[in-house]
Amino acid sequence: MEESSPQDSVSLIVSADSDRNEFGSSFLIHKEKNFTYWLTCAHVLGGVGGVGKARIDENYPVQLVGHDEKDLGKLIKGYDLAVLRVEGEELLRKRPLRLKFFSNTELNRASRYFKFWSFGHYQDSGTRQKYIGEIFGQSKLSPSRLVSGGSRHKVLELELLSSQLLPGYSGSPVLFENSYDVVGIICKSKENGQKGEAAYIESIRHVLFNNLPTLYKRLTMRPCIKAGELTDSLSDKFLRLFVSSKVCEALDWLGNPQPLLDVVIQSVFGKQYVAESSSIEDKDVLLQRSIVMEEFEKELKYYIEMIYISILSGKVSDLSEVSSSLPPSPPLNTYLAALDCIKDNIPPQISDEISFLVRKHIDYLIEKLRSG
Repeated sequence: MEESSPQDSVSLIVSADSDRNEFGSSFLIHKEKNFTYWLTCAHVLGGVGGVGKARIDENYPVQLVGHDEKDLGKLIKGYDLAVLRVEGEELLRKRPLRLKFFSNTELNRASRYFKFWSFGHYQDSGTRQKYIGEIFGQSKLSPSRLVSGGSRHKVLELELLSSQLLPGYSGSPVLFENSYDVVGIICKSKENGQKGEAAYIESIRHVLFNNLPTLYKRLTMRPCIKAGELTDSLSDKFLRLFVSSKVCEALDWLGNPQPLLDVVIQSVFGKQYVAESSSIEDKDVLLQRSIVMEEFEKELKYYIEMIYISILSGKVSDLSEVSSSLPPSPPLNTYLAALDCIKDNIPPQISDEISFLVRKHIDYLIEKLRSG
């Protein structure tokens, strides 16, 4: 299976009316059954003639989620965000991008500048052909601003370090540093495209929360119990009262993930790769390796956490909530090998019955990641 790029998750929005030349961008955030869900700017929909005229990938009609079409004007004056539901078999093959909400520590850092990158659509001034392009730069989180209706929201100030913010980039994702995590949606170009503004992804809660809380939860929530702290959680201790002592042995093993992570990392990357990192003198190479390892370990901790929770609840279907959007490196096969390694390292003291259960949950997760 080939690795997908964030570019594959960004689609063009045009008008079904051939007399309208306005266009914009959107990106996939969720999919279920026959539908995909896309995030864009409300003013992009206004520019193409309204929701009824909008087409994703030039062919697919859209539905506005959580609001009536008559509310489009309010959305434009407010948070300028719109969630769209689209039916189309081809779109289901795309991979959703993951939304990232800054922690308190990250908020402090984001207020000082962080690197970002993005993909969006633009039009060649000569041929009038539309293309998708990549931009990157630096961004910082500004103080909250008042929007129509009396609410406040945070804005990301963008400063381009490559190319410029061209018409058509509205609705594009702001990707955090070297990850595939979306922290904002590009809304405005300033100073001839050298600067711009993006809505911080937190604003999506104002668009969805009151109208579609279930979808909001799927898009924004990760488990409240964190790996490494699982066995200390009050809710965890309460739920353990309802499972057998054999299951608790497996939970004890998964609830202390660091020794397991150390084994998996050495197995997947090799002892030589890990040892070489301490002797590399090239700072850029060392930084890139460090980023890869950090992203890999963070993602794997999340998988272990979700396996733990699904076993504790007794519902393998809990793993369906796992996002299949992965960091840009390492590739998917590395994560699949890591999950296979976890299966191979189930402690011998765990009974055959429970070992089979753990493997069943891990296999479910492997198939979830494979299918995208």
